[in-house]
Amino acid sequence: MNVSIEAATAKDAEAIANIHFESLREGYAGKLPQEYLDMPVTDWRINAWKKWIARSKVRTLVAKEDDQNVGFCTLQPFNENPPNKETAEIVALFVQPDKWRHGVGVILCKGIESEAKAAGFSKLALWVLESNENARNFYKAQGYQLQTGDRIFLETANEPLLEVMYRKSLVQ
Repeated sequence: MNVSIEAATAKDAEAIANIHFESLREGYAGKLPQEYLDMPVTDWRINAWKKWIARSKVRTLVAKEDDQNVGFCTLQPFNENPPNKETAEIVALFVQPDKWRHGVGVILCKGIESEAKAAGFSKLALWVLESNENARNFYKAQGYQLQTGDRIFLETANEPLLEVMYRKSLVQ
Protein backbone atom coordinates (compact mmCIF):
# COMPACT_ATOMS: atom_id res chain seq x y z
CA MET A 1 0.00 0.00 0.00
CA ASN A 2 1.36 3.38 -1.02
CA VAL A 3 -0.23 6.05 1.18
CA SER A 4 0.79 9.69 1.21
CA ILE A 5 -0.21 12.41 3.65
CA GLU A 6 -0.91 16.00 2.71
CA ALA A 7 -2.68 19.06 4.03
CA ALA A 8 -6.40 19.03 3.29
CA THR A 9 -7.84 21.70 1.04
CA ALA A 10 -11.42 22.70 0.26
CA LYS A 11 -11.43 20.23 -2.64
CA ASP A 12 -11.05 17.40 -0.09
CA ALA A 13 -14.16 18.41 1.91
CA GLU A 14 -16.63 16.11 0.15
CA ALA A 15 -14.34 13.08 0.46
CA ILE A 16 -13.69 13.90 4.12
CA ALA A 17 -17.43 14.18 4.83
CA ASN A 18 -18.03 10.82 3.14
CA ILE A 19 -15.16 9.06 4.94
CA HIS A 20 -16.35 10.54 8.21
CA PHE A 21 -19.86 9.14 7.88
CA GLU A 22 -18.87 5.81 6.31
CA SER A 23 -16.51 5.28 9.22
CA LEU A 24 -19.12 6.37 11.78
CA ARG A 25 -21.72 4.04 10.31
CA GLU A 26 -19.36 1.08 10.37
CA GLY A 27 -17.44 1.72 13.58
CA TYR A 28 -20.22 3.09 15.76
CA ALA A 29 -23.07 0.73 14.82
CA GLY A 30 -24.74 -0.23 18.08
CA LYS A 31 -22.79 2.45 19.95
CA LEU A 32 -24.58 5.57 18.65
CA PRO A 33 -28.30 6.01 17.98
CA GLN A 34 -29.24 4.76 14.51
CA GLU A 35 -30.81 8.09 13.52
CA TYR A 36 -27.41 9.71 14.10
CA LEU A 37 -25.71 7.12 11.90
CA ASP A 38 -28.33 7.43 9.16
CA MET A 39 -27.78 11.16 8.60
CA PRO A 40 -26.89 11.67 4.94
CA VAL A 41 -23.87 13.59 3.75
CA THR A 42 -25.39 16.87 2.61
CA ASP A 43 -24.09 20.08 1.07
CA TRP A 44 -24.33 21.60 4.55
CA ARG A 45 -21.90 18.98 5.93
CA ILE A 46 -19.49 19.41 3.01
CA ASN A 47 -19.54 23.20 3.41
CA ALA A 48 -18.97 22.81 7.15
CA TRP A 49 -15.82 20.78 6.38
CA LYS A 50 -14.65 23.47 3.91
CA LYS A 51 -14.97 26.07 6.66
CA TRP A 52 -13.27 23.81 9.20
CA ILE A 53 -10.34 23.19 6.84
CA ALA A 54 -9.97 26.94 6.21
CA ARG A 55 -9.62 27.83 9.90
CA SER A 56 -6.17 29.11 10.68
CA LYS A 57 -5.82 27.31 14.03
CA VAL A 58 -7.02 23.97 12.66
CA ARG A 59 -4.93 21.53 10.66
CA THR A 60 -6.47 18.64 8.73
CA LEU A 61 -4.33 16.06 7.00
CA VAL A 62 -5.65 13.63 4.41
CA ALA A 63 -4.27 10.20 3.61
CA LYS A 64 -4.30 9.42 -0.09
CA GLU A 65 -3.85 6.13 -1.88
CA ASP A 66 -3.69 6.26 -5.67
CA ASP A 67 -4.82 9.90 -5.48
CA GLN A 68 -7.99 8.92 -3.58
CA ASN A 69 -8.69 10.11 -0.04
CA VAL A 70 -8.80 7.15 2.34
CA GLY A 71 -8.59 8.90 5.71
CA PHE A 72 -8.15 12.18 7.54
CA CYS A 73 -7.04 13.58 10.88
CA THR A 74 -7.82 17.00 12.34
CA LEU A 75 -5.81 18.86 14.98
CA GLN A 76 -6.58 22.06 16.87
CA PRO A 77 -5.35 23.81 20.03
CA PHE A 78 -6.79 22.09 23.08
CA ASN A 79 -9.79 23.91 24.54
CA GLU A 80 -9.16 23.62 28.23
CA ASN A 81 -9.83 25.81 31.23
CA PRO A 82 -7.43 27.28 32.12
CA PRO A 83 -5.96 27.56 28.58
CA ASN A 84 -3.09 25.20 27.92
CA LYS A 85 -0.77 26.35 25.14
CA GLU A 86 1.35 23.17 25.32
CA THR A 87 -1.44 20.80 24.29
CA ALA A 88 -3.14 20.24 20.95
CA GLU A 89 -6.19 18.05 20.45
CA ILE A 90 -6.93 15.46 17.82
CA VAL A 91 -10.61 16.18 17.19
CA ALA A 92 -11.10 13.65 14.40
CA LEU A 93 -9.26 10.65 13.00
CA PHE A 94 -11.27 8.59 10.55
CA VAL A 95 -10.28 6.02 7.94
CA GLN A 96 -12.39 4.55 5.18
CA PRO A 97 -13.65 1.22 6.61
CA ASP A 98 -12.16 -0.93 3.84
CA LYS A 99 -8.73 0.51 4.77
CA TRP A 100 -8.97 -0.26 8.50
CA ARG A 101 -6.02 -2.24 9.83
CA HIS A 102 -3.89 -1.39 6.80
CA GLY A 103 -1.72 1.21 8.58
CA VAL A 104 -3.54 4.34 7.38
CA GLY A 105 -4.50 5.39 10.91
CA VAL A 106 -0.92 4.95 12.11
CA ILE A 107 0.39 7.06 9.22
CA LEU A 108 -2.18 9.78 9.99
CA CYS A 109 -1.31 9.70 13.71
CA LYS A 110 2.40 10.08 13.02
CA GLY A 111 1.70 12.87 10.53
CA ILE A 112 -0.50 14.85 12.93
CA GLU A 113 2.04 14.36 15.73
CA SER A 114 4.69 15.91 13.47
CA GLU A 115 2.32 18.79 12.68
CA ALA A 116 1.70 19.36 16.39
CA LYS A 117 5.44 19.40 17.17
CA ALA A 118 6.12 21.79 14.29
CA ALA A 119 3.42 24.12 15.66
CA GLY A 120 5.15 24.15 19.07
CA PHE A 121 2.93 21.74 20.99
CA SER A 122 4.55 19.27 23.38
CA LYS A 123 1.44 17.21 24.19
CA LEU A 124 -1.58 15.78 22.41
CA ALA A 125 -4.99 14.95 23.82
CA LEU A 126 -8.08 13.33 22.36
CA TRP A 127 -11.52 12.15 23.40
CA VAL A 128 -12.91 8.78 22.33
CA LEU A 129 -16.24 7.11 22.96
CA GLU A 130 -15.85 4.96 26.07
CA SER A 131 -17.55 2.00 24.37
CA ASN A 132 -15.30 2.14 21.29
CA GLU A 133 -12.76 -0.52 22.26
CA ASN A 134 -11.23 -0.64 18.77
CA ALA A 135 -10.36 3.07 18.85
CA ARG A 136 -9.21 2.89 22.46
CA ASN A 137 -6.88 -0.02 21.67
CA PHE A 138 -5.58 1.82 18.60
CA TYR A 139 -4.67 4.93 20.62
CA LYS A 140 -3.07 2.83 23.38
CA ALA A 141 -0.92 1.14 20.73
CA GLN A 142 0.16 4.61 19.53
CA GLY A 143 1.39 5.49 23.03
CA TYR A 144 -1.62 7.47 24.28
CA GLN A 145 -2.45 7.02 27.96
CA LEU A 146 -5.94 6.93 29.44
CA GLN A 147 -6.68 9.84 31.76
CA THR A 148 -9.06 9.88 34.70
CA GLY A 149 -12.55 11.27 34.24
CA ASP A 150 -15.02 11.34 31.39
CA ARG A 151 -17.52 13.64 29.70
CA ILE A 152 -20.90 13.24 28.08
CA PHE A 153 -20.69 12.97 24.30
CA LEU A 154 -24.40 12.53 23.64
CA GLU A 155 -27.50 12.25 25.80
CA THR A 156 -29.75 9.43 24.64
CA ALA A 157 -33.17 8.30 25.83
CA ASN A 158 -31.54 5.35 27.61
CA GLU A 159 -28.33 6.74 29.03
CA PRO A 160 -25.62 9.25 28.30
CA LEU A 161 -22.83 8.13 25.98
CA LEU A 162 -19.51 8.93 27.60
CA GLU A 163 -16.12 9.81 26.19
CA VAL A 164 -12.78 9.24 27.87
CA MET A 165 -9.59 11.20 27.33
CA TYR A 166 -6.19 10.01 26.22
CA ARG A 167 -2.97 12.05 26.28
CA LYS A 168 0.49 11.65 24.84
CA SER A 169 3.70 13.55 25.35
CA LEU A 170 5.48 14.52 22.15
CA VAL A 171 8.73 15.11 24.03
CA GLN A 172 10.92 12.03 24.16
